[in-house]
Amino acid sequence: MPQVSIGISIRNEGASLLYLKKTVKGIRAAAHERLFFEKQISSQEKSATTLRRAVEFMDRYRIPDAPLFLSIPKEWVISREILLPLAVKENLRSTLSYELEKYVPLPEKDICFDALILSEDPANQQMSVRLFAAKRALLAPFFDFTETRTGAGVIGGIAPETTATANFLTFAGQKDRKELFSSAASLPDPSNFPSLGLDAADQIPAFGAALKGLQRVPFAVDLLPEEYHEKPSRFGTYLLITLLVLSLLSLGIWGGSHILRERFLLQDLREETARLKQDVDFIENIRRKSSVLEEELYRLQALSGSYPYAIDVLEELSRIIPDTAWVYQFACSENEITIDGYADTASGLIPIIENSLLFKDAVFLSGITKDRAGKERFRIGFALQKSGKQEKTDGAGRQ
Repeated sequence: MPQVSIGISIRNEGASLLYLKKTVKGIRAAAHERLFFEKQISSQEKSATTLRRAVEFMDRYRIPDAPLFLSIPKEWVISREILLPLAVKENLRSTLSYELEKYVPLPEKDICFDALILSEDPANQQMSVRLFAAKRALLAPFFDFTETRTGAGVIGGIAPETTATANFLTFAGQKDRKELFSSAASLPDPSNFPSLGLDAADQIPAFGAALKGLQRVPFAVDLLPEEYHEKPSRFGTYLLITLLVLSLLSLGIWGGSHILRERFLLQDLREETARLKQDVDFIENIRRKSSVLEEELYRLQALSGSYPYAIDVLEELSRIIPDTAWVYQFACSENEITIDGYADTASGLIPIIENSLLFKDAVFLSGITKDRAGKERFRIGFALQKSGKQEKTDGAGRQ
């Protein structure tokens, strides 16, 4: 609901305009004006004059988008209290439209009407209803005004002075419904309500009419025909539908993309599995070839005799000869090995060679001599052991 509202009370002698504002401190009059009609002017001229003044009033006080709620004189309204079956409560307006000419001496097309339930009698299955009707011709200036405006200043409702006053009295604290309606027949003294900012009695129905724009009112009688009511904005509905459609589309796109992603992942997995199968087949082929070559190697080794290969001899010598010695000549024939070289201490090489599982019978084949650098020159001969696969040892002969 808007936080501002404009109430207009039209009476035979003049009109009151009231600007209501709803704040955290409550509802009170923010501005008000009064105007007086010239004598002998028609009801339609009174309405047109009031509406022109209302436009000036809104411009003068820079009132934002606020609807106008009217209170019309009792003399413009035909009011009847009637008894109806309680069963027609849900379809009260339709029921009244069928029987309207019984209570109002005018054709339905020439009047505007509304009704208010005053009390219910469940025991007798009856209810007391107050019918309100006004000539359409009297309200025509308001209809024309509404048709020419949008937004600020549209007519939000037209109430009889009695119901507008009753709404004010309810707001002021009076509770009893029947007593309220009786009290509303005459305007109360505004000095009884000092906190509301009123200074004239004819501002009270304007206040009561404007309340409808700020809160729910107990006497919600409205003589403004349905076709002139401002249609509620459907922007929220359209926005909600749009968001719902977008949400469904997003959900569909997400679900579709999820399925596609799963399919792409499955395809990638299949391709990767096929590639790995090729790699496995390739490795298996290499393994088979390796097994064939290994068998061939064992077969050749068996044919070559029971002595180690020369490459095994060189590998063993490079492992056991210490870093302080080196070999510059190597000779191998049958199972006899001869090495020539230099060492810091040549005599220490004999036990190293003897400790190897590949060699035996190590001896110096010539005397040890020294060169100018102090290195001992040696010549050592030794034999090969007859064995299959040999275990390697370190320089001290440990396995």
